[in-house]
Amino acid sequence: NTEFVVGHLSDDSDNLYTGVTLWSAPQEGGYVLDQSDTGGHRDYGTGDFTETLAANQIVDIYQALLESGVTYHFRLAKLSGNDDLQMALFPAVGVHGRTGGLVYSENPDATVQVIEFTATASAWFPIVVYRTDGDNLGTSLQYQMSWGEGSVSPVEAEAASVFYFRGGYPNPSQNNTTMQFSLPSEGPVRMTIHNVRGQRVRTLIHETLGAGRHERNWNGRDDQGSTVASGVYWVRLEAAGETQTKRVTLVR
Repeated sequence: NTEFVVGHLSDDSDNLYTGVTLWSAPQEGGYVLDQSDTGGHRDYGTGDFTETLAANQIVDIYQALLESGVTYHFRLAKLSGNDDLQMALFPAVGVHGRTGGLVYSENPDATVQVIEFTATASAWFPIVVYRTDGDNLGTSLQYQMSWGEGSVSPVEAEAASVFYFRGGYPNPSQNNTTMQFSLPSEGPVRMTIHNVRGQRVRTLIHETLGAGRHERNWNGRDDQGSTVASGVYWVRLEAAGETQTKRVTLVR
């Protein structure tokens, strides 16, 4: 399991020092030491960030200015990656370990997690997003973190998922590459593979899909089942009123 220490030394917005020091022992042995601070992850009663937790990075930290007596919801949506993520909100002042939080999200393996908190003081509170273990520490994760006033139901939280297209992984690939994407709502989806001349070689998806995170594998073959040549290909995703294109490379 990962461990970390949250050091939040002041509730004064003009004199605030927030940091996280953490470490993890992956299954293969050895320790990873990392330090993080809030950087640009600082906002008032509402916030909305889409971020990448890089390989060998265990935590991101945010801080939110909350008003005493007001109830807030915090929403974490994992967009890509294999490690489980969890979030926790910590006291406004003091130094605390992983178990010293005020409230934690449940089900770290869930795509969308929500916690609610009624502020006990008007102050800056740290919110930490972290890997629960180091099993896949060498891979990156992408997620969305947001918060606002009031309560939300699990259905509302799931519906708030963003449109996101990661592209192929691994990339370059010898044979198989997996596309990961997230939909904010149910709707028609079309995913196609094109060569460098713009010619369509494969249709991977042409159907209606529900909201949430999806994956689709491409085995390096065209619509006729023939193996395509090594080189650069473009994956085009049309969904949720948007079109995004990602490059994948086949190396045989």
